[in-house]
Amino acid sequence: MNFNLGDIFAVLTAFCWSSAVILFELSGKSLTSLQISLIKNIIGVIGFTITIILIDISFLDFTKSEIATLIISGMLGVAIGDLFFLKSLSIVGSGVSAILATIYVPSIFLIANLFFW
Repeated sequence: MNFNLGDIFAVLTAFCWSSAVILFELSGKSLTSLQISLIKNIIGVIGFTITIILIDISFLDFTKSEIATLIISGMLGVAIGDLFFLKSLSIVGSGVSAILATIYVPSIFLIANLFFW
């Protein structure tokens, strides 16, 4: 069986995500969803900033519209979406959350097809 780099990264991604979900659930026993989300987002912004610096991308290369889109996307997807996800972890747990995550992609595909018919 031959594995290429993409296969290895796919498995590592699944491992990292499942580990993060379990750690988020454990953190939810001592922190609120908002606290976890704030900590996670602060770490994410720091990592994003370090990446921008290391890759040597100037913020001047972005238009105001692109920066606004990035900020709005981050607020909706990362801040609000993850806040709901973390709250759901504290309510239903990581096991049910994993089942729902498995159903998520096919259901979005089906709903999108219904809208396009």
